[in-house]
Amino acid sequence: MYSGIMFFKKIETDNEEGDHMKKFALILIAVLALGLLVGCSGASSSGGSSDSGTAPAGDTIDLSALKTLGDAFALEGQDEFGTQRAAYEGNYIYAFTIDGNTYRVTADLPQDIFDEIMNMDFDENSEAKEKALVENLEIRTAENLNEQILPQEELDALVGKTGQELFDAGWIEGSFYNAETLEVSLDYGPFAYLFHFDGQVPPEKYESFSPMEDLADMKVLDVTFEGVGDATNI
Repeated sequence: MYSGIMFFKKIETDNEEGDHMKKFALILIAVLALGLLVGCSGASSSGGSSDSGTAPAGDTIDLSALKTLGDAFALEGQDEFGTQRAAYEGNYIYAFTIDGNTYRVTADLPQDIFDEIMNMDFDENSEAKEKALVENLEIRTAENLNEQILPQEELDALVGKTGQELFDAGWIEGSFYNAETLEVSLDYGPFAYLFHFDGQVPPEKYESFSPMEDLADMKVLDVTFEGVGDATNI
């Protein structure tokens, strides 16, 4: 069973030259929802579990036939809980899932269209308005992201590594964790993986649990593929 979560991120940061950069992302992602708890529940933790493997993917689509973002938007059979959109740093990114395959298309985003998106009033018609603004943009790259799923053999090789070793290797915090059972979702590339760590967190620290800090010295017991993470992160 899948459950969709919509995230609205509007991030402002200053780069080393002091220039002001705005990043906007509107994401509708698919997450495996077996036991998924979003926010705090139980012993002030956020947690979940996942199937131990991946479902077989169906036939792939011909990405070369997609010329504009509108072509991608119009594809039939898209999983409504598996689409993501983001506009930032001169890019418009659209990720979608069809028959178990997750795809990502990217187009150059003109500044004037980016400004229009940033200044939109967000309501039930926002998605349609946004797509109308970008549908004629030519696709620069098109990818089948399933090719980036780490095989179970590579995941098994992570057993025994510390959380710090994972973060140093490019793994980032995912969408949820359970501080009591130390089940933690971590992202690598566009996909999320479910980790189980050794160790123990005192109940009084459940609410303040921070994966990057509290898992640093803990070791991986097992890890499995979970599903799509942030597929717009390029």
